[in-house]
This record gives sequence, structure tokens and C-alpha cells, in this order.
Amino acid sequence: MRILSRYFVVRFTSLFAAFLFASTLTIVIVEMLLNLDDMLRAQQGLAGVLQYLFLRIPSYYLRDLLPVAAFAASFFTLAGAARWHETTAMKAGGVSPHRIVLPILAAAALLSVASLIVAETWIVSSTRAWNRQLSGGGSEIVYRQGSLWYHKGHTIYNVEGAYNVDGAEGEVGTLRGVRIYELSERGRLLRSVSADRVELGDDNEWRFIEATVRSFDPSDPRSSPNIEQVAVLTLTIADQGRVSMIGNHLAGLTLAKLREYVGLRLAAEEPAHFIQTQLHARSAEPVILFVFALLAAPFGLLVERQRGFGLPALYGVITLALFFAIRNVVLTLSSEGVVPAAIGTWSVVGAFALLGGLHLMRIER
Repeated sequence: MRILSRYFVVRFTSLFAAFLFASTLTIVIVEMLLNLDDMLRAQQGLAGVLQYLFLRIPSYYLRDLLPVAAFAASFFTLAGAARWHETTAMKAGGVSPHRIVLPILAAAALLSVASLIVAETWIVSSTRAWNRQLSGGGSEIVYRQGSLWYHKGHTIYNVEGAYNVDGAEGEVGTLRGVRIYELSERGRLLRSVSADRVELGDDNEWRFIEATVRSFDPSDPRSSPNIEQVAVLTLTIADQGRVSMIGNHLAGLTLAKLREYVGLRLAAEEPAHFIQTQLHARSAEPVILFVFALLAAPFGLLVERQRGFGLPALYGVITLALFFAIRNVVLTLSSEGVVPAAIGTWSVVGAFALLGGLHLMRIER
């Protein structure tokens, strides 16, 4: 039995790697067909194209590819055994097909841990690098002490939070706690502009409400700054498009930083629905990989009774489609504060895990 378990674990992990490679290669081909002009325009030669793909693939696709590859590997591992009557032979020998599912799920659990490590290292760093590349070569947005810092050219931006016009987080329309530092060619501070509220207007205009402007003399660092209070100060920020991506900066934060961010927002009694939703959605990703392997197992074993891959595979695709559809709806509701983020995110994952377990138990032994 130990040799049999090892055989199916090796088959599962091999198929996982194969499906992950094939799906990644497919996306690479599609990206090159659709965005080759952008790749060549933004970078120089083949090395630039490879860098573009190396950053974009993990940033945009890898989080979803990992659980889908686990589903496909689990399905075809067990479907192949059922199709070639290996499960029938095991039943004749007194071995339940459920016995081969357990080592596959154990391997899926290890892959879940590995996916968490990959997400917290490579995917996070790739997302930061990708965001930095989108800014046209400027410094990346980083998170320090509860706020966001962005440095480009001779200007440093510090933003504590972002809201839309209705006050919900996500799509940026209003910034909170903004400070802009303008530096000279030699790095000396020339001027700082700060305001608790900044409204983003058209044509890259930032309207600072109740702004404080401090002007410094770079030739005399010890002199006191000239301080001016302005009711409404309008500045044209050429890089507004980059700072408006603050809603996307969360993907470049580790889970620890996301938890810190949520804690600071809640301590300040400020809305954190969007950030909490991102935190729980990210935390659930490794678990989803395991749940997908569990969901696929009964569909794979069903091939023995159906005498073909078609119908069980269709059932599996429908199940995945339902999962993503329901999950997206719940995440949207959680982001708006309609459903608590923790309850919404984990109830969907738990419900499909329960569905997979019940379906597996109903498979003939």
C-alpha cells in the first residue's frame, strides 16, 4: 500500500507541474499575441520581453493558476486510475479507492504550504516590480508605518489612505493624509505640502483642502521655513495615474503587512472593509488549492462508472465556475461592508470543502 500511495503522489505532483507549465505557457503565448507591441515599446529586445512576462505572469495569473493546476492534477490522477481499471483492481484486492485519495490530499496540503511561500515571496516581489514598471521606471510604492510612500524624480509622496467619492475604499477619488516633499537636484528639501484631505480632479489636478505649505531655503538649512495656510490649493501632479493605483498596492504587501494595515485602520476607527477582504482572500488562497484537489477527487473517481472523461470533467468545470462566480460576488459584498470579510470569504471556501468531502464519501468503495 505504501508503494501504491507513493506512485499516486508522484503522478499527482508530476501532473500538477505539467498543468502549471502548460497553462503558464498558454498565457505567455496569448500575452505575446495581444501585447507584443507594448512589450517591445516598453523594453529593449528579447531580454525586455522576458522581463515583462516574468513580472506580469506571477503578478496577474499565478495566484489562480496554482489551485486550478491542483484541480486538474487531482482529477486526471484519479480519472486515469479509474479509466485504466486500476481502481477496479484495488477494489478486488480489498483496497478502497478512498485510500489513494488520502496521499493525494496530503501532497496537495504540502503544495498549499509551498504556494503560500511562493505567494509571500516571488509573487509579492513581482507585483511590486510590475507596479514600479508601470510607473515608467519610478520607485515603487512601499508601505511604512501605516502609510504609503512613493518616490519619483525629485518628489516624494506620502499617503495614509484612499477613498472613492462615496467614502468606500478601493477605487481612488479622494486621498487622506497626504504629504508631498519637493527636493532640489542635490536632494535638499525645497517645499512640503500637506493636507488631511485631497480630492483628485480631472487633468491630473489635486485639490488640497486646508493645506499647509512649508517653503525651505536650501542654502540655509538652519533657517526656519516659511509656513503658509491655504484653504484650497490646486496642484497639477503629472504622476496621478501611478498614485491612483494605491488600491492595487495591496497585492504587493505581505500578509503580515496587510494585517498591520488593517489593525491601524481599525484602531483609527476608519473603514477597512476593502483591506480586510483582501487580507482574508489572500489568506484563503493556499487553502483553496487544497480544496480544489478535494473537489476534483470524486469527479476523477466517477470516470469508472461513466466510462469516459467527458461528463465528469464537465461537472468539474461547472463546479469551478460556480466557485469563482460565488466567490467574486461575496468578495464584492465584503469590500462594500455588506458581509463581514472573514465570514464571507471563509464560508465560501468551507462550503465547497464540505461539498467535496460529502461527494467523495458518496463514491462507491
